[in-house]
Amino acid sequence: MPKPIRSRNRIFRRILCGASKNILHISDNLVMGIGRVYRRLSFPVLNAVSRNIGDVGHLIGNLPPLQVWRLNNSGRDIIFVGTMKSLPEIKMLLYGEYVPQERLADVALWNLDEEIRNWLNDGTELVVCQLSRLYHPQPGTSINFAIPVWVNQLIHYPDDFDHLLRGRGPSNIRRQLNKCRKSGFSYRFSRSKADFDDFYHRMYLPFVKKRHTERAFIAPYPLQWDYWIKRGGGGLLQVIKDGKAVAGAICYVHKGICHNIEIGILDSDPALLKLGVNTFLFWAVADWGHSVGAVSYNMGASRSWCSNGAFDWKAEWGAHVVQRPRACPRWSFYANRLSTPLREQINRAGLISEINGKHYSVMVGDSTGELESSELNTRLAAARKRHLEGFAVVIPDAETAVYDSGV
Repeated sequence: MPKPIRSRNRIFRRILCGASKNILHISDNLVMGIGRVYRRLSFPVLNAVSRNIGDVGHLIGNLPPLQVWRLNNSGRDIIFVGTMKSLPEIKMLLYGEYVPQERLADVALWNLDEEIRNWLNDGTELVVCQLSRLYHPQPGTSINFAIPVWVNQLIHYPDDFDHLLRGRGPSNIRRQLNKCRKSGFSYRFSRSKADFDDFYHRMYLPFVKKRHTERAFIAPYPLQWDYWIKRGGGGLLQVIKDGKAVAGAICYVHKGICHNIEIGILDSDPALLKLGVNTFLFWAVADWGHSVGAVSYNMGASRSWCSNGAFDWKAEWGAHVVQRPRACPRWSFYANRLSTPLREQINRAGLISEINGKHYSVMVGDSTGELESSELNTRLAAARKRHLEGFAVVIPDAETAVYDSGV
């Protein structure tokens, strides 16, 4: 007696289902394998793409399998999804010291939400993902917030340039400038290739490597010269002492904004830094930009946390935080519960988050999110001092509470 057709269909469906799963598994592995090769071979291309089409380029850069790292010290277990080059910064930010790392299996972007849930369910305390600003996973965790990896800091020129550093806030900056003038510093603007060669090899590279050690992000020579000077119309501002260039900055003016791109100090000489050459260099770029008709001065990129020395120093000038116009990755933080030591470590860092186009310092609150009035006033005052729009309290399983500073 022939079998019912439905039985044959059932068998066929089982075969088809099994085949489909195998095909999907093979396809997923194939894509991951191709992605690994793609990531190794195409980094320069992705770099160029991200600079020309912004955050879309960064999103394309997230399509190859993402690198995953486990950090653990004193029982604090953290997963970081991102590049190895960002590991030193993450370690210092979340541990305050360098800690061991373990490379885990790569993960595909489309599986990231599920993996975040799995990691947290398996005992990981915090997951941090470095991704394009265009994509923010939503794994349904109790704590979920994001910060840009970089922000820019901008000064609007006063009508009278001499009033740029008026007031109590920049008093230390004024003292350093007076010291530099007495030491005989001056400046000049150059577009000479020979001057740029000297700047890149004797000023920029030694300064960045010594200042940031393994955390240094080295911009390649062709990018600096071709992109900013040759094609961008910018140039090199040189600080002169005793007839010799001792520091420099790549700068250019675009749409009324003077941009400070990269700086360098001759041989990263500590004696020059002690004299305040860094302060004079930033003032010289501001003065040059104003002299050629700029209305604002972009002091360049800083890490987006208040405890960052460069960020805090630029805030002394009266610089306001603005979004980085070029492609910039974002760090997204996910947790279900945080231990008190880790929560306090994050709050000490003073992370800066962008909410509805404004920039706020972020603290992670307890389950209530309530603050004493004294702490509220202290944090608002600190936000005003750094020219932020306020501060925000991330509350587990609740909406983030936002307090405006009135800046």
